[in-house]
Amino acid sequence: MPINGMMTCRVSDAIWLVPKHHAVWIPAHIPHTNTPSKGAEFCFVYIDDSRQEMPHSCRTLSISPMLREMLIYLSDLPPEIQPDENLEKLIDVAFFQLMQMPAEKLSFPLPSEKRLKKIADALITTPSDRRTAEEWACDNAMSVRTFTRLVKSQTGMSFRDWRRQLHIIVALQRLSEHWSIQAISDELGYDSVSAFITMFKKELGKPPRQYLIENINK
Repeated sequence: MPINGMMTCRVSDAIWLVPKHHAVWIPAHIPHTNTPSKGAEFCFVYIDDSRQEMPHSCRTLSISPMLREMLIYLSDLPPEIQPDENLEKLIDVAFFQLMQMPAEKLSFPLPSEKRLKKIADALITTPSDRRTAEEWACDNAMSVRTFTRLVKSQTGMSFRDWRRQLHIIVALQRLSEHWSIQAISDELGYDSVSAFITMFKKELGKPPRQYLIENINK
């Protein structure tokens, strides 16, 4: 969970973005890498995998101010501590609160199918690439029907939504690095800044500047 800044977490099947006031849940025994933004601070809380109520898949969670302070406090405790009755109660309350936190759509699914994996890598490398589904299908010797079916089965999204999700991830990363809105819009291949802002607001409920102030710099 970031205390300041932002963190990107990569697992085998997705890239997860974790802004401030959020946390990423990663089940036990899942290999992953974490990449913090410049100057970021974050904390880790480990939950015994005997807690069967926790989700069995990764997700980004919105974290309430109260739960955030609980998690920071728990993460600062020495690992060898033996919880007393009061600490056990705090852990139970924090766990209950964690279970109530809503999941956020802040991930980019990574397909396992060879051709789609190649396309995902290309989009990550060049997010301004505006090739259509028809063009990607042709470039990879597939019919459009096969391509759209594969994308849906591998990512759970349409191609348009899948690429837009990547744009949200990249935009948030760049905001945390203090890029200008114009520069982010250009990197993502939008025809105008207003078109980028409209997309961002539609997906996250607020324009980029407001999101930066409330969720990254605050």
